[in-house]
Amino acid sequence: MSSTRQIDFLSKKKWAFIFSGSLFIISIVSFFVKGLELGIDFTGGSVYELHYDQSVDLDKMRNALEQQGFGDANLQHFGSSQEVLLRLKPVVDISQKDLTEKVLSISNSSQAKPGEIRRVEFVGPQVGEDLVNDGGLALFFCIYWRYGLCEPAL
Repeated sequence: MSSTRQIDFLSKKKWAFIFSGSLFIISIVSFFVKGLELGIDFTGGSVYELHYDQSVDLDKMRNALEQQGFGDANLQHFGSSQEVLLRLKPVVDISQKDLTEKVLSISNSSQAKPGEIRRVEFVGPQVGEDLVNDGGLALFFCIYWRYGLCEPAL
């Protein structure tokens, strides 16, 4: 014996439309109020992987970095509570070597025992610019083809 259950989805379309429309309006308002918060993949910057022998208190490290002018630092545990991934936006007027030494010094000052840098990456904004440009072109061509202004070449 098989029983089939019928669900009347169409009777719920008004509520689904209201919910979907509300989310759409919230996202548009949020875009104009906050703007886009681009990560270092798009803006460029530095990524540091730090290792400590003890568990790291991210709040202490974040406060130490903020006091030294790195308020935009993004910190998170990486793999375990002893590993920290630190992302910084581009810093002008300082060499990458000096910046790395300064970041390590500030980070170590906030912890009981000093740590070490396991990995350093410097990311340029060029890749992000290319992604934005390619995405914009793709969107343009999709809209262009969608409204029948031309036929896509296959």
